[in-house]
Amino acid sequence: MIKAKYSIWQNVKYIYSKMWQYSRSLVLYSFARMPINVVLPFLGIYLSSFVVGAVTYRYTSDKIIISVSVIMLATLVLNLISLYLSGKIQGLSLGNRVNFLKMIAEKSLSTDYENLESPSGQLKLSKATECINSNNSSGEAVVYSLIDVASSLIGIVSYATLIITINPIIIGVVIVSAFINFMILKRRNRWEIENRDNYTPIERKLSYILNCSRDFSFAKDIKIYNMSGWFGDLFTDFLNQRIYWIKKSESQGFRIDALSGILTLIRDAICYGWLVYLLFVNGLSADKFSLYFGVIAGFSGWIYGFADKWAALDNHSIKICDLRDYLEMEDKFNYGKGLPMPTDDFSIEFKNVSFCYSGSETNAIDNINLKIKNGEKIAFVGANGAGKTTLIKMLCGFYKTIGGEILVGGNNIFLYNINEYYQNICAVFQDMNFLPVSINDNITFARKKNTVTYEIDNLIEMVGLKSKIDSLPKGKDTCLGRTLSEDAIDLSGGEKQKLALARAIFQGGNILVLDEPTAALDPIAENEMYLQYNEMARGKTTIFVSHRLASTKFCDRIVMFDKGKIIEMGTHDELMQNGGKYAEMFEMQSYYYKKGCSENVLQTEK
Repeated sequence: MIKAKYSIWQNVKYIYSKMWQYSRSLVLYSFARMPINVVLPFLGIYLSSFVVGAVTYRYTSDKIIISVSVIMLATLVLNLISLYLSGKIQGLSLGNRVNFLKMIAEKSLSTDYENLESPSGQLKLSKATECINSNNSSGEAVVYSLIDVASSLIGIVSYATLIITINPIIIGVVIVSAFINFMILKRRNRWEIENRDNYTPIERKLSYILNCSRDFSFAKDIKIYNMSGWFGDLFTDFLNQRIYWIKKSESQGFRIDALSGILTLIRDAICYGWLVYLLFVNGLSADKFSLYFGVIAGFSGWIYGFADKWAALDNHSIKICDLRDYLEMEDKFNYGKGLPMPTDDFSIEFKNVSFCYSGSETNAIDNINLKIKNGEKIAFVGANGAGKTTLIKMLCGFYKTIGGEILVGGNNIFLYNINEYYQNICAVFQDMNFLPVSINDNITFARKKNTVTYEIDNLIEMVGLKSKIDSLPKGKDTCLGRTLSEDAIDLSGGEKQKLALARAIFQGGNILVLDEPTAALDPIAENEMYLQYNEMARGKTTIFVSHRLASTKFCDRIVMFDKGKIIEMGTHDELMQNGGKYAEMFEMQSYYYKKGCSENVLQTEK
């Protein structure tokens, strides 16, 4: 049995506190709706009883007309109020759910990168989203369940005061049967919760395949490699897995509904049998029989409604725990007040730094010690998987060390406010992402509202994009990506890298990180790009990351990584003279590059 992190009452308090913050009217409308839900059905019961009494005791016409009119008018007014409140509650509940969606988005944008990247973080996000992804989801439905539970309690107390005058045993019979029914429903809900981890990953896979099929960036590969059938088979396979769990859930539900129906039959036989006994043996009047019949039916409805809605509330509560689990996910970095960032010293030191990915048995970074002087240009090189990018992510504040510390300006980076620290990092990564907004906004992201136009123009010229942008009708106001705009454009790989560099330089940070942004270019183009980066990195502490050794010869120092450790360090000439792993790898890359060039020349001559 899975124990929920928060109780139902704790989650009710949490939901109402958020409702109160979002819209106090929603709370007030909810409370106003509760007594109306009880009074309306009772008016119907009383009207039936009155009509039977009027016929039995021959009431005067005036009394019948006045009494029925008052009851009907009260019913009409309460129905109108109920409809008004329902409309208000529905609209505000939707807004409340959207508010939770906003909270999830804000958490996703602000939480540690490691939280969002990890499989456990992704699972938490998926469960939290499930809680609020539709009108029937717990984030919105819980409001209606709370109203129904409170209404049921009011109805139980009100109707019980009438039934107790007949026979208290009837109350006991209804309560016992409702309690048994509640436990059965609760067991079903628990089954759903305990097995949710079996089908949630399947739903994520189905969602991913659907998103890929709709994403035009995948369209070229899907068409060229005829992947549509493969995608269809994958989707069918995962869909069948999901259907398997749906069938198990429905089978569980059928057995529970059948048992619940039997309990209801036994309860009704006892309660209504007693009323019939009173009617024929004890001389219960017809109008009283009608009233008590309706009250017992209503009381049973309130009891069963309470059991059903409480079980639903219990289910909602567990899902709200998932929502809170994501929103309250702990961050490792400092988002509060931190040390002031340095102004002129951006030296970097890795002291006994180690890191291990979740689920891995070996360290990706193993006891790294390295000092980088302020303003120094240094290269991290090595084969793929050597640990270069992992170390860069730790420096950028994406991962927290499991051992050792990273110092910038002489202080541990965890002592700085992480958002202030980010402002001092300008980075260009291998995977570059741009939003479907203007080129200008992709550079600035509106961070500096008073940025003068010529500053952006100079930056665009500096990175070599001036001729491209001048050729566009809207210039730098041209949108990227055709997702949202018909007149948008797609940049080439090299142009995207230049735009990413412009964005990094605009950030204005004092530490420049270039993590294999040119991996898709040929060696000559990559070398030219790195030389351009080098010119723009003047005065910044800069780290170039590459697995192509020839591109980083200009750096002050080159650090060679292998299996998460530093195996060599020095200038290019020093490392070549040492004749170690760096020299061996450099010669090998040079050989294959020269061989490739020779073959291209021969093919051209032919």
